[in-house]
Amino acid sequence: MRKTFAVVDGQLQEMSSEERSQVSLRDLDGTDWRLRSLGEGQASLLPDSEITLSFADGQVSGSAGCNDYTGGISGDDTLPQVMTVGPLAVTAMMCAEPITNQETAYLDALAKVSAWRYDFGFLALTYRLEDGTLYELSFTPAP
Repeated sequence: MRKTFAVVDGQLQEMSSEERSQVSLRDLDGTDWRLRSLGEGQASLLPDSEITLSFADGQVSGSAGCNDYTGGISGDDTLPQVMTVGPLAVTAMMCAEPITNQETAYLDALAKVSAWRYDFGFLALTYRLEDGTLYELSFTPAP
């Protein structure tokens, strides 16, 4: 929905309402992202590493910081924000331990994604840990 508001006589009033098309996983096709956070309360990202995520033809791919990954995505046409990822295929290069730990945390979170949304120009992927706690992977558009 697109709604337009204005202040009239000191009161906020809705001026118009327009139904827009429904968001779907297809809207992510052809987009590229860079991870900015593993989620509030999760470990900070290492300063010299870059984790990327690309969407194309019902697949995700990218760099997990050292190794590359690829996998399928699926959703639900009636619930457009639902997303599942995987299984993931990952290259097996040897990496320094801090990067390996971060990469493992990212790939584990990505495999647990259950929903997605746009968040003021960013991409947020929601995932749930074994204890039931929800977190969001947060991505900024890649240049």
